[in-house]
Order: sequence, then structure tokens, then C-alpha cells
Amino acid sequence: QYAVNGGKVTPDMALNIAGAAAMGALAVMSAGSMMKEVTSLAKASGIKMETTVRDVADSISGKVEKGTGISGGSGSSGSGMMKNKNRGCVVWPFGKGGSGSDELVHVYRGTNRYTELSVFEETGHLMSDSTRNAYLETGNLKGAYAQSNNTHNNWLKIWGNESDYVQAHAAFGTELSEAFGLDRTFMSVTTDLNVARKFAGEGGRVFEAYIPRSQLIKQTLSGAGESEYLIRFGSGGFK
Repeated sequence: QYAVNGGKVTPDMALNIAGAAAMGALAVMSAGSMMKEVTSLAKASGIKMETTVRDVADSISGKVEKGTGISGGSGSSGSGMMKNKNRGCVVWPFGKGGSGSDELVHVYRGTNRYTELSVFEETGHLMSDSTRNAYLETGNLKGAYAQSNNTHNNWLKIWGNESDYVQAHAAFGTELSEAFGLDRTFMSVTTDLNVARKFAGEGGRVFEAYIPRSQLIKQTLSGAGESEYLIRFGSGGFK
């Protein structure tokens, strides 16, 4: 569209680019001169792009602000970060989560797995199998999320789209990893406390957090129930 319009950015184009940036379409934003033009036009149109642009740039450069969900549950507050009990519930790799209007959903996760509990004590994060195993191998939290993101892309190549992968995650459980030789990149959570308690069992623990709805993926497999959601890679913010 930029080329067709002779190097001019239209208001509709600016809106499209803002939306694409929020979804992580980083390639569209790669030209520095184009970024300046879009930002300038967005300001003139009343679109608040400063935070989006900064977050995308941070994701590209690998810069992560302390306390945004990558650094292990620090109490420090970063720009756009949720405070107190909601702090840190932002998922790698695309920055500061939803906007101020993004609804927070109260979710739970029950587990009695020693490694999961141990890694949480070290990092303040609950993680997918892929992210957790990568962290155990390297001890690098940010690197573990990045590696899990790469594994996630491999899963998408296998299943063709995320919707089918979401259903396979529930349908085949741990057998999925055994069949394909890849760790699962989703972490299951639920809005039903009783379900979480069942998974925790005796000697386990139930965690809870407030997660932006935009970061939750509804489990659509028939028979899965209405309470199950998935989180890509993992998240901080649980207590």
C-alpha cells in the first residue's frame, strides 16, 4: 500500500500499521523513515502510537524493562506495567500486553510438578513445557522465552495454523510431544478454581493471576468445557 500510494501514508494505512504492530508484524515497521512518517501522521490523527512503537522496538532489540514479566517478577514498575497483584502478567515476546481497556481475566493453574514449582520459585514465572525446559538447560529466562517462540513456530508449521494446534494440545496432551519430539509451547489455565484444585491434588499448589484477555487463547476443542484457556510460552504475575 505504501508503494502503490507513491510513498505516502494514508490515515487508513496508519491504522492498519498500528494494528499490525500490536500483533507483532514487525517486518512492516522495519523501515525507519516509514516509522517516522507513520508516527507523525498517527499523532496528527489522534492515534497514540508512542507506546506501541516503543514496545515493538524493545522486542526487536531485546531490551526488556525490569518487572514486565520477563525479569522474574520484580517489584519494580515499568512503563505500561500493571501494578501490585497484576504486575508482570505480560507474555514474551511482544512487550506490554493489552491496552488500558483490555479486560483482565482471573485465571488459575494447579500443579504438583516439582520442576514447575521449583522454576516458579526461582523466576516468579509459570511456563509451558518448552519454556521451562529451555530455562532449565540455560538458566536464561529471556532466552528460554525466545527459544520457546521458535519451537512454537515449528508447531505451527506442523499443524498449519494455531487453532488446530490449540485443539491438538488438549486432545493429545503429553503424547503430542512424544509423537513429534517437540515440547509443548502452551500453558493451560482455567477460570474454574475447582478445576485448578483437582490438577494440584494433594501436596500441589494452586496459582492465580489476572491476565489480559488478549493474551489468553480459548480452548475450542469439543468437550473441553468453558473454563480452559491457553497462554503462549508462560507468564509472570502469578501468586
